[in-house]
Amino acid sequence: MKPATHFPLVARRDGAALIMTIIILALITVMVLGFANLVRNETASSSSHQDRGRALLYTQMGTDMVTSTLRNLTANPALTWASRPGALITADPGEPTKLVNQTDLHSGMPSARLLDATSDVKAVLRPANLNVATLNDDGSHLITDEVTAGSTPMALPVRWVYVREDGSFDYAEEPNLTDAANPITGRFAYWADDESSKININTAWKRNAPGDSASAANYNTFLPTHPSGVNLGSLFTAADPALTPEDARLKADFLHAAITPNHRYTDLTSGAGRFFNDLSEMRRLDHLTDSPGGFAKALSSAKFQLTHYNHDPDTTFFNEPRFVLTTQEKYAPRNPDGTLMKDKNGVPYFLDILKVANSDPGQASKENIDRVKLDKTIRKLITYLQRTDWPMTTDPPSGARSSLQSKYYPAANELRLAQLALNIVEYVRSAESSLQLVEPIRAIIDLAGSYGARGAFVTNAHVPDVINVGNNVANIYKGSTRSLFITEVSAWVGDTPVINSGTTYWPCELYCEIHLPKHGGLDEIDLANVDGKMVSVGYSYYLKDPGEFFSPATFAPFTGKYIPCHPTTIVGGSTVIKAGEYRVAYLKALIKIKNRPATMPMRLGLALGPKLTASQVATEGVPDPGSVFDNARRLELAPAGQPFTMTVDAPTVSKENIRSYEVTEYNVNSVASSWTRDENGAAITPGPHTFGSVNRRTLNVLGKAAASLDFPPSSAPQFDTNKDGNVTDAGLRMPYPKGHAKNPAGIVYSAGELGFIHTGIESDRNSTRGGVPFRTLRLQPSRHDTSVVPDWAFMDLFSAPVVVPASARPIFAPNDSAVAGRVNVNCLVEPYADQTRHPQLAAVLERNLPLIAVLAGVPNPSETDPARLLNTTVAREIAASIYHRRLATAGKNYGYAGAYDSPGEIAEIAGVADQGELSEAVLRGIASLITTRGSVFSIYTIGQSLQQTRSHELRVTGEQRQRTMLEALRQLDPATGLATQVKFRKVSHGDLYP
Repeated sequence: MKPATHFPLVARRDGAALIMTIIILALITVMVLGFANLVRNETASSSSHQDRGRALLYTQMGTDMVTSTLRNLTANPALTWASRPGALITADPGEPTKLVNQTDLHSGMPSARLLDATSDVKAVLRPANLNVATLNDDGSHLITDEVTAGSTPMALPVRWVYVREDGSFDYAEEPNLTDAANPITGRFAYWADDESSKININTAWKRNAPGDSASAANYNTFLPTHPSGVNLGSLFTAADPALTPEDARLKADFLHAAITPNHRYTDLTSGAGRFFNDLSEMRRLDHLTDSPGGFAKALSSAKFQLTHYNHDPDTTFFNEPRFVLTTQEKYAPRNPDGTLMKDKNGVPYFLDILKVANSDPGQASKENIDRVKLDKTIRKLITYLQRTDWPMTTDPPSGARSSLQSKYYPAANELRLAQLALNIVEYVRSAESSLQLVEPIRAIIDLAGSYGARGAFVTNAHVPDVINVGNNVANIYKGSTRSLFITEVSAWVGDTPVINSGTTYWPCELYCEIHLPKHGGLDEIDLANVDGKMVSVGYSYYLKDPGEFFSPATFAPFTGKYIPCHPTTIVGGSTVIKAGEYRVAYLKALIKIKNRPATMPMRLGLALGPKLTASQVATEGVPDPGSVFDNARRLELAPAGQPFTMTVDAPTVSKENIRSYEVTEYNVNSVASSWTRDENGAAITPGPHTFGSVNRRTLNVLGKAAASLDFPPSSAPQFDTNKDGNVTDAGLRMPYPKGHAKNPAGIVYSAGELGFIHTGIESDRNSTRGGVPFRTLRLQPSRHDTSVVPDWAFMDLFSAPVVVPASARPIFAPNDSAVAGRVNVNCLVEPYADQTRHPQLAAVLERNLPLIAVLAGVPNPSETDPARLLNTTVAREIAASIYHRRLATAGKNYGYAGAYDSPGEIAEIAGVADQGELSEAVLRGIASLITTRGSVFSIYTIGQSLQQTRSHELRVTGEQRQRTMLEALRQLDPATGLATQVKFRKVSHGDLYP
């Protein structure tokens, strides 16, 4: 029998090995497939990450393009520029102050074809929409929630800029997709917003309403033109038109209290409040227990109109620092190292005239006014008045460009300009002095070099014999301050001489009318008690012919004596004079002369000297020269240059019927011609006196139609007029003393106050005609063509002091050459608001709420209601006119047609200042709150990485959105005073996730 074999066992083993092999192979296959899948997934993930990185890179391209444009066009101190949402307006190097070019700060407005939803444009080529919906609970959109039709928020389309593989840009809306050698790899779109065209919720608050108590915790103690005067109440009324003004103000108070509970910014360091870091933080106010509510609603309604951070360069359109209207060094602009900011000639950018910094500038004594500093300041102002490179003017046919000098003094040199410059200094001194009466500066330009540098502006506070020097010069200056004025004079000479020790004397009575201007900064004053002193009238009689004056009591020489204003020396006996009233001082004296005089040299002055009692006046008469009156504050000298010859009435004329010499307007009394010639330069004869009432010459001009008056000619600057074209004195104003309820801070609060500066005072004492009465700088539509520099342009060279607590300074003044909270009047949104330029726009996006907030509540006086304020309804109408550049009836387009070159240019707009002199109050109320350019921009960008397929299609492989807030920090070069050091800094930067 054969033995059994083991084959089956072997077979079983071989089968197991096969199975194991198969299993191993399967495992390997699974591992390979898994690894392949892992590689595929990783590749896809890596590609996605790469596409996201590329999209991020393309997004950054938009930010970089805006940054480079700003750096290239706004950092050159030699070139003028302005800004608006979405665009810059710039000058060419050949005309560095003329705005001629618009450079868009966006990637372009899509064509009508791409915006037409029914066109055959491929979906992937449709323009980018920057204003997409977010996934937030409130359902807001990225930029604005304002709706155009129905309930759909407005789209903000912009063109794509395509990027090809070699890095080149393709600006075609429908790019060529057949170029396989250089395919498209991505695209980006962008738009830059100007934050200064918005309301800054960190700086805005409200204006006080009539009847508000100054002691209330929520009273705005800052000046009306402080950035806190931008009216937040307009924000809440815009969101809820049914809201009462009082409820809107309560919401504004609540929002402001979230920043500073005491409303003074002095509690910020204690942690009681803080500034907003983002607009979204407004929403949390609705959840506070004492909240009046409505903050989320207001934000949704006006998000596009608001910002939490902005500032504009506090420089002129010449890129120089603005000249601050103050004599106080503490308000002067400074360099980063704390030193005073100065121009290339070493002149500080403020009225640096005081010997002791920050002292009261009201006295013009040599101990108070620094002659050298005053000379430099006057010359700085003269330089401004002589500029001919104004950006908004056109070139005249003659080729000779206009200046304020050529406008007011066509055939004169700079000597006469000194009067206009001095008037600016005097107005500021009056605003900052606590004295009731401010001593005016009297001076000459020393052509002989007798008192220092040849041609220096020398105040007579340092030159006792300036009159003698003045005999050798044509121009002699007297500033116009808060003061009393001499408006009418006369003398009566008796018909019977007095013989004393063989010498013949003629009895004489001198009459001097003293006027307190209606809007002169004082409601009333007691001539016998002013600042602890007494007003005296001085007769400056230094000529020997026709004789000498003597006191009737002592026969002592009367040359240069004073008449104390006491009840016994005032006609009627009352020394109290109210605003707009007149008092007449008189003095009895004897003239030492053989025959009765037919003429008399007349030159009177007012001074503040020691108070005298009735017995002193009766027994002492008039003090001698060389007494304490030598150090009196000299208030007035009329005429300032030299006496005028007064005709004496015949002996048969009684005291009651004597004739007098008078002036048309109290400021215009500085030269003899203002007393002896009419406004056309024709000689006049004295007429019946009008002592104690309005002068007859005044009544011949004031209130009359300016067009019916022969002087001045139509080509020259004319009288101030009211809304009906009649001559008005509304522009003749002086500030109240520092500390008064109407001037508590004692500073100039607006550059618009330059509209009170008198431009008609004549300084040339040899002039054949007097000054022009009732004429001030005109901040209204210009009467001249666009080749003549308008007065409102001058306003942009100046600024008013901005006073904020130190703890709030980083927000209100982020750097030494910037001020926050002002509103850019160039707020027309490019390209979403101009259907003339972009007719493809289906609807427009407007930003006029900031203008309404600036205007609402500013003074808007009328002849019947001097306390009237601009209500929200009228503010909305004027804001629309400013926004759309609707000209007043006499308004003109200046400079660049599509934007404002200067803040003052809105004077040409309907409703702003086109209703006569009183209407300048509107511009004055907002002059320090508006600008034409900003330094903070928000750049919205979207970037996409693309894949160009073989079938000539585009596929989006990645997308990124960003918002970058960029600010320009401008530091002024201490050596030149120009903004040569400009740095750009990211304030914030973040991704936007829809």
